[in-house]
Amino acid sequence: LEKEIREMNEWSSKADAYELQQVAVGAFAYVGKPKDDGVRQEIWFCPDCFHSAQLRVLQYKGLAPNGRTEYSCNSCRGSIMVPDGVRPGGDV
Repeated sequence: LEKEIREMNEWSSKADAYELQQVAVGAFAYVGKPKDDGVRQEIWFCPDCFHSAQLRVLQYKGLAPNGRTEYSCNSCRGSIMVPDGVRPGGDV
């Protein structure tokens, strides 16, 4: 039980460094909060896995037939579609 409580506290501390952000219309991902110097991590994390206390990167999968770019999670197979040209770390 103590181990589970410690792991929950560790995840809570880690999770505080991230925030849910709309990366495109209807597409959400967790991103690192900006550091003191204003620099933000240029990685998108899976929101489904994040809610399960797992930090999993959304991987670039390529351009879909509809002209949008797909990013997906190799763990849960969740995905988001963003307009071509929208990239992690870019302005939304």
